[in-house]
Amino acid sequence: MHVWIKWIKTYAWAWLKWIILAAALVGVDLFTKHLAIAHLMKKDAFVIIPNWLELHYAENSAGAMGIDFPGVIGVLSIFTIAVMAVIAWYIFKHRNENKWLLMFLTVIFAGGMGNLVERVFKEFVVDFIYVKIINFPIFNFADICVSLGCIALSVYLLFFYKEKEKESDKIEADSSEGAANSN
Repeated sequence: MHVWIKWIKTYAWAWLKWIILAAALVGVDLFTKHLAIAHLMKKDAFVIIPNWLELHYAENSAGAMGIDFPGVIGVLSIFTIAVMAVIAWYIFKHRNENKWLLMFLTVIFAGGMGNLVERVFKEFVVDFIYVKIINFPIFNFADICVSLGCIALSVYLLFFYKEKEKESDKIEADSSEGAANSN
Protein backbone atom coordinates (compact mmCIF):
# COMPACT_ATOMS: atom_id res chain seq x y z
CA MET A 1 0.00 0.00 0.00
CA HIS A 2 2.83 2.41 0.86
CA VAL A 3 4.31 2.03 -2.64
CA TRP A 4 1.00 3.08 -4.22
CA ILE A 5 0.73 6.19 -2.06
CA LYS A 6 4.27 7.16 -3.01
CA TRP A 7 3.49 6.54 -6.69
CA ILE A 8 0.33 8.67 -6.50
CA LYS A 9 2.16 11.53 -4.80
CA THR A 10 5.15 11.33 -7.11
CA TYR A 11 3.64 10.59 -10.50
CA ALA A 12 -0.15 10.61 -10.60
CA TRP A 13 -0.73 13.95 -8.85
CA ALA A 14 2.06 15.60 -10.84
CA TRP A 15 0.23 14.64 -14.05
CA LEU A 16 -3.31 14.92 -12.73
CA LYS A 17 -3.22 18.65 -11.93
CA TRP A 18 -2.19 19.46 -15.53
CA ILE A 19 -4.76 17.05 -16.97
CA ILE A 20 -7.50 18.68 -14.85
CA LEU A 21 -6.47 22.17 -16.01
CA ALA A 22 -6.38 21.09 -19.67
CA ALA A 23 -9.73 19.29 -19.40
CA ALA A 24 -11.35 22.31 -17.73
CA LEU A 25 -10.11 24.67 -20.46
CA VAL A 26 -11.17 22.30 -23.26
CA GLY A 27 -14.55 21.98 -21.52
CA VAL A 28 -14.99 25.77 -21.42
CA ASP A 29 -14.00 25.99 -25.09
CA LEU A 30 -16.41 23.30 -26.25
CA PHE A 31 -19.19 24.68 -24.05
CA THR A 32 -18.79 28.22 -25.43
CA LYS A 33 -18.78 26.84 -28.97
CA HIS A 34 -21.98 24.94 -28.16
CA LEU A 35 -23.52 28.18 -26.88
CA ALA A 36 -22.44 29.95 -30.06
CA ILE A 37 -24.14 27.28 -32.18
CA ALA A 38 -27.30 27.38 -30.06
CA HIS A 39 -27.65 31.15 -29.75
CA LEU A 40 -25.74 32.80 -32.60
CA MET A 41 -26.10 30.52 -35.62
CA LYS A 42 -28.23 32.10 -38.36
CA LYS A 43 -28.82 35.20 -36.23
CA ASP A 44 -27.62 38.78 -36.27
CA ALA A 45 -24.56 39.70 -34.26
CA PHE A 46 -24.96 39.99 -30.53
CA VAL A 47 -23.47 43.37 -29.59
CA ILE A 48 -21.63 43.44 -26.27
CA ILE A 49 -20.00 46.87 -26.60
CA PRO A 50 -21.28 48.88 -29.58
CA ASN A 51 -18.63 49.29 -32.32
CA TRP A 52 -16.10 47.45 -30.15
CA LEU A 53 -17.00 43.85 -29.32
CA GLU A 54 -19.61 41.54 -30.83
CA LEU A 55 -20.45 37.86 -30.96
CA HIS A 56 -20.85 36.42 -34.48
CA TYR A 57 -21.26 32.81 -35.51
CA ALA A 58 -18.66 31.69 -38.04
CA GLU A 59 -17.47 28.31 -39.29
CA ASN A 60 -13.76 28.43 -39.99
CA SER A 61 -12.67 25.65 -42.33
CA ALA A 62 -9.36 27.39 -42.94
CA GLY A 63 -6.43 28.06 -40.65
CA ALA A 64 -5.61 30.99 -38.41
CA MET A 65 -6.33 34.37 -39.97
CA GLY A 66 -8.10 32.66 -42.87
CA ILE A 67 -5.05 30.78 -44.21
CA ASP A 68 -6.56 28.37 -46.74
CA PHE A 69 -5.21 25.84 -49.21
CA PRO A 70 -6.23 22.33 -50.29
CA GLY A 71 -5.81 19.94 -47.37
CA VAL A 72 -5.45 22.68 -44.76
CA ILE A 73 -7.55 20.77 -42.19
CA GLY A 74 -5.30 17.70 -42.44
CA VAL A 75 -2.09 19.71 -42.29
CA LEU A 76 -3.32 21.74 -39.30
CA SER A 77 -4.52 18.60 -37.54
CA ILE A 78 -1.18 16.83 -38.00
CA PHE A 79 0.76 19.92 -36.93
CA THR A 80 -1.47 20.36 -33.86
CA ILE A 81 -1.06 16.70 -32.87
CA ALA A 82 2.73 16.98 -33.24
CA VAL A 83 2.93 20.13 -31.11
CA MET A 84 0.59 18.62 -28.50
CA ALA A 85 2.72 15.45 -28.39
CA VAL A 86 5.87 17.49 -27.73
CA ILE A 87 4.08 19.49 -25.01
CA ALA A 88 2.68 16.33 -23.39
CA TRP A 89 6.13 14.71 -23.45
CA TYR A 90 7.70 17.81 -21.88
CA ILE A 91 5.06 18.00 -19.17
CA PHE A 92 5.50 14.27 -18.41
CA LYS A 93 9.29 14.54 -18.34
CA HIS A 94 9.31 17.70 -16.17
CA ARG A 95 6.04 17.15 -14.25
CA ASN A 96 7.45 18.19 -10.87
CA GLU A 97 9.51 21.13 -12.05
CA ASN A 98 8.69 24.73 -12.95
CA LYS A 99 4.96 25.17 -12.37
CA TRP A 100 4.66 28.39 -14.42
CA LEU A 101 6.27 26.84 -17.47
CA LEU A 102 4.07 23.76 -17.18
CA MET A 103 0.93 25.87 -16.69
CA PHE A 104 1.58 27.95 -19.81
CA LEU A 105 2.30 24.81 -21.84
CA THR A 106 -0.90 23.21 -20.53
CA VAL A 107 -2.95 26.25 -21.59
CA ILE A 108 -1.44 26.06 -25.10
CA PHE A 109 -2.12 22.29 -25.18
CA ALA A 110 -5.76 22.84 -24.17
CA GLY A 111 -6.32 25.45 -26.86
CA GLY A 112 -4.86 23.15 -29.47
CA MET A 113 -7.03 20.28 -28.24
CA GLY A 114 -10.21 22.38 -28.30
CA ASN A 115 -9.74 23.33 -31.95
CA LEU A 116 -8.43 19.88 -32.91
CA VAL A 117 -11.59 18.19 -31.61
CA GLU A 118 -13.70 20.39 -33.89
CA ARG A 119 -11.42 20.02 -36.92
CA VAL A 120 -11.48 16.24 -36.63
CA PHE A 121 -15.20 15.80 -35.94
CA LYS A 122 -16.72 18.72 -37.86
CA GLU A 123 -14.00 19.66 -40.38
CA PHE A 124 -14.32 23.27 -39.24
CA VAL A 125 -13.90 25.31 -36.08
CA VAL A 126 -16.68 27.43 -34.60
CA ASP A 127 -15.51 31.01 -34.06
CA PHE A 128 -17.68 33.65 -32.44
CA ILE A 129 -15.72 36.50 -30.79
CA TYR A 130 -15.32 39.57 -32.99
CA VAL A 131 -13.31 42.64 -31.98
CA LYS A 132 -15.01 45.10 -34.29
CA ILE A 133 -13.02 48.21 -33.45
CA ILE A 134 -9.88 46.77 -35.09
CA ASN A 135 -11.71 44.44 -37.48
CA PHE A 136 -9.79 41.48 -36.06
CA PRO A 137 -10.66 38.04 -37.47
CA ILE A 138 -13.35 36.19 -35.52
CA PHE A 139 -11.88 33.78 -32.96
CA ASN A 140 -12.85 31.50 -30.06
CA PHE A 141 -11.82 30.53 -26.53
CA ALA A 142 -9.30 27.94 -27.76
CA ASP A 143 -7.59 30.62 -29.85
CA ILE A 144 -7.38 32.78 -26.73
CA CYS A 145 -5.75 29.89 -24.83
CA VAL A 146 -3.16 29.33 -27.55
CA SER A 147 -2.43 33.04 -28.02
CA LEU A 148 -2.26 34.01 -24.35
CA GLY A 149 -0.39 30.80 -23.49
CA CYS A 150 2.24 31.58 -26.14
CA ILE A 151 2.54 35.22 -25.06
CA ALA A 152 2.82 34.29 -21.38
CA LEU A 153 5.34 31.54 -22.17
CA SER A 154 7.45 33.92 -24.27
CA VAL A 155 7.45 36.65 -21.61
CA TYR A 156 8.24 34.11 -18.92
CA LEU A 157 11.12 32.54 -20.86
CA LEU A 158 12.58 35.90 -21.88
CA PHE A 159 12.34 37.73 -18.56
CA PHE A 160 11.78 35.36 -15.64
CA TYR A 161 12.92 31.80 -16.35
CA LYS A 162 16.30 30.73 -15.03
CA GLU A 163 17.62 27.26 -15.67
CA LYS A 164 18.59 25.35 -12.60
CA GLU A 165 22.34 25.18 -12.20
CA LYS A 166 23.75 21.75 -12.70
CA GLU A 167 25.09 20.40 -9.43
CA SER A 168 28.55 19.87 -10.99
CA ASP A 169 28.66 23.51 -12.20
CA LYS A 170 27.63 24.73 -8.75
CA ILE A 171 30.32 22.68 -7.01
CA GLU A 172 32.92 23.86 -9.53
CA ALA A 173 31.88 27.52 -9.05
CA ASP A 174 31.94 27.16 -5.25
CA SER A 175 35.40 25.57 -5.28
CA SER A 176 36.85 28.25 -7.58
CA GLU A 177 35.43 30.99 -5.33
CA GLY A 178 36.99 29.33 -2.31
CA ALA A 179 40.36 29.17 -4.05
CA ALA A 180 40.12 32.84 -5.04
CA ASN A 181 39.23 33.89 -1.49
CA SER A 182 42.15 31.97 0.06
CA ASN A 183 44.70 33.92 -2.03
